Amino acid sequence: TLPGIAEHYAHRKAWIEARCRAAIADGIERVIVVGAGFDTLALRLAEEFPAGEWIEVDHPATQGAKRRALESIEPDRRPAVAFIAADLGRELLPAALLDSPRSTFVVMEGLLMYLEAARVEALLRQLPGLSRSNARVVFSFMERGADGRAGFRPASRLIDAWLAWRREPFVWAAHPATLEPWLE
Repeated sequence: TLPGIAEHYAHRKAWIEARCRAAIADGIERVIVVGAGFDTLALRLAEEFPAGEWIEVDHPATQGAKRRALESIEPDRRPAVAFIAADLGRELLPAALLDSPRSTFVVMEGLLMYLEAARVEALLRQLPGLSRSNARVVFSFMERGADGRAGFRPASRLIDAWLAWRREPFVWAAHPATLEPWLE
């Protein structure tokens, strides 16, 4: 129903992983994946870079499924990833997570479009708390359409219906020209 979406996801994931690897090569010591879902970035790279600190923050239900899947791996072979449960639609990142002298790379991929604008702003306002360490942030966002809505272009009624049925409608979007001033 949305031609090219799988290719888009593959390119986006590869681009984000390349940025994460570059950050590690530049000395980043800690990676936080916010709204990780079923993404395996932290799990895969934790095995490759065991000296780093790997953290996933996500909804408790999603993390429960991921934790159950990891139980099939022998404990001494599981990737060293810390799981922090948080309903990001209702709560902010734990303050202790942002209070670290370790250089940090934060990933917020495929998350912000599901949150209200005030919640997106509140989450992003927390990130300067990382400024006492070398910090980098990468996030994805939906582009606001001419109709003012968040969504895929071209629009797909089937996808919109499926997201509504799953109670995961796209809520927040930004126009690329206004994003940089808004972030400042």
